[in-house]
Amino acid sequence: MKHYKYHFKTNVLLFLSLAAWMFTVTACNDDDSGGTPRITSVTNTDPDNQIEYTKAGTGSLLAVRGENLSHAMKVFVNDQEIWFNPTMNTDHSIIIQIPSEGSGFELTAFNSELKDEIRVETDHGTATYAFKITAPYPSVSRVTARYPRSAGDIVTVTGENLVDIERIFITDLSVDEIYASESEEVGGHQVDVTQYQTTKKDHHASTGTSFVTSSELKFTIPQMSYTEGTLVFQCASGNVYYPFTLFLPAPTITDVSTDMPVTGEPLIIYGTDFVQVDELKFGDKVINPEDYTIADSEDQIELVFKPYMKPTEGSDPVVKITTGGGTATASFYDYSSLLTGFDDDRAIDNGWGPNALFETANGVDAPYTSDGNYARIFVESEGQQWWGTMVYFRKDWGENKFGLPSFDVIPADASADEVYLAVEVFNNGSDYNQMDADGFFTYTGYIRYMIQPLDGSENIYDQMTEWGEYPSTCLFDGLVLADISGKAPVGQWYRSVLPLSKFACYAGKTYAEIVNTGLSQFRFQSINQGTPKGKIDVCFDNVRIIYHKK
Repeated sequence: MKHYKYHFKTNVLLFLSLAAWMFTVTACNDDDSGGTPRITSVTNTDPDNQIEYTKAGTGSLLAVRGENLSHAMKVFVNDQEIWFNPTMNTDHSIIIQIPSEGSGFELTAFNSELKDEIRVETDHGTATYAFKITAPYPSVSRVTARYPRSAGDIVTVTGENLVDIERIFITDLSVDEIYASESEEVGGHQVDVTQYQTTKKDHHASTGTSFVTSSELKFTIPQMSYTEGTLVFQCASGNVYYPFTLFLPAPTITDVSTDMPVTGEPLIIYGTDFVQVDELKFGDKVINPEDYTIADSEDQIELVFKPYMKPTEGSDPVVKITTGGGTATASFYDYSSLLTGFDDDRAIDNGWGPNALFETANGVDAPYTSDGNYARIFVESEGQQWWGTMVYFRKDWGENKFGLPSFDVIPADASADEVYLAVEVFNNGSDYNQMDADGFFTYTGYIRYMIQPLDGSENIYDQMTEWGEYPSTCLFDGLVLADISGKAPVGQWYRSVLPLSKFACYAGKTYAEIVNTGLSQFRFQSINQGTPKGKIDVCFDNVRIIYHKK
């Protein structure tokens, strides 16, 4: 059997403090001890709060306690020799640190020839102690089998670190009930899973000295007197709980990447239990199954938005997913939120120059695809200027305001941080958002926003925070035309958002107060206050007001 020796750079101050403690709690070093060495326990190193362990993870600093342990010559963990500081060795204890897997230390979970024990060899004998070095904490990401399920069906479980499994069982308690219980033991009616096999145990380096095991196992559903509960994996490093049911649960939709996509735009629907989907529907349009993909994790649906998918105005403004377990809906293509799509009479172009281009895509081979007209700010080389090309629209030439979504769509008490000015954006290689190694923007151009409420005042959001080396570099409070996650894709349509709290007339208000304040005009305008020249080629479509709860 191979034996390995490890040398570690140990914090000197830590060991000095531990040494001082050990000499205070030990009457003497008992260097003349000749009795048989014995390990009685393994604890943490805190002298004021000693906790006894039977297992620990790699990297743990431990005190091996017992009798006649002085004059230790070697210490082995899992049959592998590890380094220890002999100055910390007394007759009653030795301080050790479990090596990392990154240093070559092996766990018994991946080498069955090794023993789960600590062994101390002294000049007067050897002491052993059963002790488990555990793998990282386990997790389950997915449990799959067709519904309905019954005893004898095979279930596939994927996750991480599903090793050193001590027991698998199903309880009739829910995951929430398990966590709410004050008991350390899982309760409820339990049925053991006895027939299972590991089908994947890919143990590999993760980051630094850490290792992870990509796991998969299959088990046979046992006879159960209940139909739902929790699947419990008890592993040496801890327990993991995952909801389990014999019948298909209803799906849920937690978010969509955009609520009003345009043709050619990628769309992702996020949620849970997208299992055995019977129908996906946008308003009155049923989506062809071949046009969307359900992720293996069954919590995402991805597609590219096509012309036939655009709901008819007046139809139910929701995305609807139907499975054998039920239905889920979320707000989608709500025309009441739309200020303008540039091909309707919802708004009027102010006509100020320099004005944006208003174009219609010419088929799928055009640089931009859309479901109608879109606005385009296109400047091949724009240098320093304070009044650039703009998309500037108003409700009408009267004193009217835009109609905003009802309180059924956006709650009256929603904050200005949760109500957004949203617009679909296509950046065709513009020079904004380009940064140097120091985090400065190499092109100082950006988009300035303007909102005009009913009182005629102008509220401008500039997003430039400060200049760096004026006038060549500057800092912004985020990427220009960022989406809700702070990203700004290039070469595709996506939804850019800006919270209404960025505008002074709405900051600190509820949505009810925002509606009362009103909105009569909006403007997107290219600005470049620095001297570097750059290209701006960006399109806008479907300008609207949306709600996204934080």
